[in-house]
Amino acid sequence: MSYIAFMEHHQLNNFIHSFQDSLPGLFDFRETLHESDFQKIYEFYKETLSNFSDFGISPALIYFNDRRKVNAFACKRNGHCIISFDSGTIIHLIHTFKSITLKSQSDFLDKNLGVTLNELMYQTCLHFTLYHELAHLIQDSKYLIQKLTETDEKEDTYDEIRHLLELDADQFSSVCVGAHVCDYLDRIKESNGFLPPSIEEHVIIVTIASLMIYLLTFIKSFKRIYYRSFHHPHPSIRLSNITVNVVDYIYQYGKQRNSTSKEKTNLLIKAAELVKSNTENTDIIEYVKSLEFNYDEIKEYIESFKLLNNSEVKLAIDKWNEMNV
Repeated sequence: MSYIAFMEHHQLNNFIHSFQDSLPGLFDFRETLHESDFQKIYEFYKETLSNFSDFGISPALIYFNDRRKVNAFACKRNGHCIISFDSGTIIHLIHTFKSITLKSQSDFLDKNLGVTLNELMYQTCLHFTLYHELAHLIQDSKYLIQKLTETDEKEDTYDEIRHLLELDADQFSSVCVGAHVCDYLDRIKESNGFLPPSIEEHVIIVTIASLMIYLLTFIKSFKRIYYRSFHHPHPSIRLSNITVNVVDYIYQYGKQRNSTSKEKTNLLIKAAELVKSNTENTDIIEYVKSLEFNYDEIKEYIESFKLLNNSEVKLAIDKWNEMNV
């Protein structure tokens, strides 16, 4: 770590400890096994937050805290917008995607991908987490005082506004992930002059598979599906919502249309098969089947929030649409 980075780290540590409600402490990744990974993520996302200043989240900062769980949170303190990753999240994602050896089975993709499939999946999960928390900052709801977390392990009572905010944050994050995928596909196309449809589909499948693996780590993943309970929507519902928005964004960008239900279902099934064939997770197919079995109820639940009067809070996806007209 450079002297400048060291001083920034020291100042950030003092800033975090200045709050009376004691935010989780700064994780000192210097001279740790994954120092370079943490430093790259920090530098990249610090710039990302700066690029989103027009969304009303300035000044903003990001830091890794010393908790070893798979989680992240967004909050606001003294006018500062804060995003924090549990250090356990980064370590978990590194170990998860380094332990999977994915083969594209395509000479074209192997030659033109630019990164390994493992790296692509790893980056997708990091991006999803960052943009989900970024959405909470853009929402600027009353909950930012408490800290809005990526996962909620407490079985608290149902909070309709929290469900709305989480679904909105997932949609915002999905659109941002979709934009990254489109940029990635454009770069492959520009370097080769064309992009085979099979390659586009495979990249989409890998994107969905990575988010599927990530969401399955959340504590409520294998509980019986619920709808209006707790603070967070069930991960099955989140996955359904995320898949729809990622795929539709990519289709709208590349094909100028939304994907059909059949296309989304086929991509989801292929992603599940990819996960099953490359990991020890034998429940993934049943997980996807539960999405199909509960399709009507999930759709009705998600649609109901589109009709909800959200006058209390500005949704992040609305802000995105305003900024990208």
